[in-house]
Amino acid sequence: MYHIRKVSACYKTVLFVIALFSLTSAKAQTVVNSLAALRTAVQLSNQTIVMTPGNYNWEDLSSNSRIVTFSGSNNTIVLTDVYIKVPVGCVSESYLDLSGNNNTIIGGEFEDTYRNGMTEVTDFSAYNQDRANQAHGLGGDPVLRIGGTGNLVQGLKLTVRGSFPYGYGSTYGIGAGNTFGLNKRCGILINGISNTLDSVEVQQRAFGHGIFMQGDADKTVIKNTYVEGRVRATKEMYTETNTYDLPFLSNYQMPFDDYRALPTDEFHSLCEDGIRMYSIPGSITVENCTVKKMRGGIRLYLGGDAKVSNSTAIDCGLTNYNTQTGGEIINSSGNFTYTTLLNYRLNRKNTKVELTILPSPNATGPHNIADIDGGNHNIVFHRAPGPLDKTERAIVVTGSGSTIVNETEYPILLESTSSGNTITSCGPVIDKGSGNNVTLSDCIFDLLCANTPGDIEAECYDNMSGVETELIDNNNDAVSNIQSGDWISFNSIDLTNMNAVKAIVGAVVEDASIEIRKGSPSGDLLGTIPVPYTGSLGMYEKTSTIALDDTVTGTSDIYLVFLGTGDLLFNLDEISFTNVQCFQSALDPIYPFEAENFCDSSGISLEARSTFNQSISDISDGDYVVFKNVDFSGDRNYNSIEVFASSNSAGGTIEVRSGSVDGALLMSVEVTNTGSWDTYETFIGGSPTDIEGMHDLYFVFKGTAEQLMKIDRFYFSDDQCARSSYDAYSQIQAEDYCDMNGVQLYEDYYLGSIQEGDWIRLSNVDFTSIAPLSVKFSIASASTGGYVNVMLDHPLEGTLIASVVAPGTGGWTKWEEFLVRMEKDITGVQDVYLYFGGGINLNWIQFSDEFIKGPTNPYERFEAEINDGEKGTVATATTDVDGNKELGSLENGDYIMFSN
Repeated sequence: MYHIRKVSACYKTVLFVIALFSLTSAKAQTVVNSLAALRTAVQLSNQTIVMTPGNYNWEDLSSNSRIVTFSGSNNTIVLTDVYIKVPVGCVSESYLDLSGNNNTIIGGEFEDTYRNGMTEVTDFSAYNQDRANQAHGLGGDPVLRIGGTGNLVQGLKLTVRGSFPYGYGSTYGIGAGNTFGLNKRCGILINGISNTLDSVEVQQRAFGHGIFMQGDADKTVIKNTYVEGRVRATKEMYTETNTYDLPFLSNYQMPFDDYRALPTDEFHSLCEDGIRMYSIPGSITVENCTVKKMRGGIRLYLGGDAKVSNSTAIDCGLTNYNTQTGGEIINSSGNFTYTTLLNYRLNRKNTKVELTILPSPNATGPHNIADIDGGNHNIVFHRAPGPLDKTERAIVVTGSGSTIVNETEYPILLESTSSGNTITSCGPVIDKGSGNNVTLSDCIFDLLCANTPGDIEAECYDNMSGVETELIDNNNDAVSNIQSGDWISFNSIDLTNMNAVKAIVGAVVEDASIEIRKGSPSGDLLGTIPVPYTGSLGMYEKTSTIALDDTVTGTSDIYLVFLGTGDLLFNLDEISFTNVQCFQSALDPIYPFEAENFCDSSGISLEARSTFNQSISDISDGDYVVFKNVDFSGDRNYNSIEVFASSNSAGGTIEVRSGSVDGALLMSVEVTNTGSWDTYETFIGGSPTDIEGMHDLYFVFKGTAEQLMKIDRFYFSDDQCARSSYDAYSQIQAEDYCDMNGVQLYEDYYLGSIQEGDWIRLSNVDFTSIAPLSVKFSIASASTGGYVNVMLDHPLEGTLIASVVAPGTGGWTKWEEFLVRMEKDITGVQDVYLYFGGGINLNWIQFSDEFIKGPTNPYERFEAEINDGEKGTVATATTDVDGNKELGSLENGDYIMFSN
């Protein structure tokens, strides 16, 4: 605590009477390394809480305190690289409760786990009998409940498991009138105002909603978010014949569907809805989201205003989209594989819809493409390229007064209840209604499956055994449900002059492979492609390019035979044959370069990391690896490289050169000590100019240690900041950032809407060889103000070089200049971040050589040793290990003085 006494109005000299003396920053940082410490910290406010990266178990919390309530406000909670396992059954209600206001949660992965290690349920009979350890829900509660106001959850991943019953979807009821009892578990519930989910992932493996809104969830924003469930063929329920199995107990009928027999040609989602709005009064915005294999995709037909844009809903079981009266679904897409793409509930009206219909050649069950009732809708259907659908289905209109543009080949059926609709259609129109105005148009549709040896789409097979197909994105399917021994084949593929093959896969096992055979599943073996583990079935990577074992000429029927252990091995997107001089080269820089796949090398060794993954090791100064024919001539820009490497030495430099070990230097990257040879981290380097054209790349290693590093892979990317540069001693306009988080540009000259945790990046700031002494900020605020931390290299974990705390200035464009001292001597070219807290607007900053002995305003941090006078037993300043000076030998009544 310090006391301020005005001595002279003229000189405004301030005396600090040293009794109990402490200096604190504007927002304290708290580091926690246990769940118990996190549970305590998040109940306090105005902190940056950083959890130490690592793996944690929810059962580390005592059994009576396994609810973590984020009741504090204005906190930034950083959970980057934090993985938390929550054993099913260890808690029976929502265990994450975000009830505070204006908090930001960054990162973190929470996974419900089964004690037996199971990840995917395949024996639903046994699963639903084990209510304690497996079929144990949360009483319908979500894992995460957001009831506060103004919170942001960014980069969080939830894997939700545990519910009863599981495996039957909504067959046995969804509410109080269910047949066998319910114990649901949902992902995220939002019932507070102005909350945002950004880049969140929910893997829903329980009966319950992925994300849903109730109560007063006004101004909810959900963006860049992915929700995925699971579907099951209803015919599989007939295999459950034990007397305690639910299908047996229901006589293989559907109690909530007029007791009809379980169908044998349908797929039901095992979950509830992906993004669901209930009867809330406010608005919901959904942007750039994907929902897959849930009961309903994006269902917003209850409540207030709802807008959906740039989103995808596919393979859902009840509907992929709907909205309420006046709602919008714009620039979005979906399919109708298991249910309708679009339907309306409760006679909704006046919606605006623009949907791209994704081909669904494997559609099952009795449903239409779209069911349009209500009236006065404005609807446009586009079509994505792809094969014509095998099943005849229609866009069915039962309402009136709508304008519908159908740019697809699918037919429109105007039922007898329809009237006054205006239809423009490429497909046929059957009009059973009255007063409808119909215009037919001619359209040309692009069909896929024009397979060539260099581009074979896996889903365009001519024959198969055991596999299915599923949608990857708007324009592409993949072969899925692959088990060992399954195969697909392609007729009449000309492999003349082809000597290599590669594939694009998404894999969940380590030891899978694809055999390339000629003529039959047991024909001549041409080659075997190792399938790398990619992290999930939906995360696709290119395999190594491997040499064919046998010379092939002419046209042959090619069989791909899939091998491995596990229930599901991988998904296959495409396969391509080629002729290359160096089989191991990754020629397309859009994909990572596995370091062991070099064409040529000098001095290095190979070291196994897993069955199909190696790293290069024993790297010394002057060693190199070569990748030939790397083509940077595509549409993408490449000016940055990421290297996944480890080092238990001083590390070294990787030079990326063209054509030879001393060829043109394209870019370089520094690798530092990671703590051990088995600890791999990502290191980034770049260039202000893009790499263009075709290059033989030489990765040349430089350093003084006997062993410099180990390298797993390289990855080229586009970094806008690598092209930017700034003169530290000139005014740097805030809007000229090269990267940012959260801020918005106003009136083309200043940044506003700044919240706690927002930041901007200024890359390549040139401080020259002379360190600045101070930095000036142009700041405005109509609130109580805030702070700006100037950081090097990272907005949170970097080095603090200056900090300003600014009060309110009386208006959002009433600019005041704040001059503060530099905390450290900084020279050379640096990567600078401005990290914000509180409500301020920023116009510009400028570094200078202006000397400041002490603080210039009471909102700046006061360094005790830099004062204008002292009295008493104040000892000479001493320096700690971090270079900060301190005062010692202080006694009651001593003081130090700051003038002006």
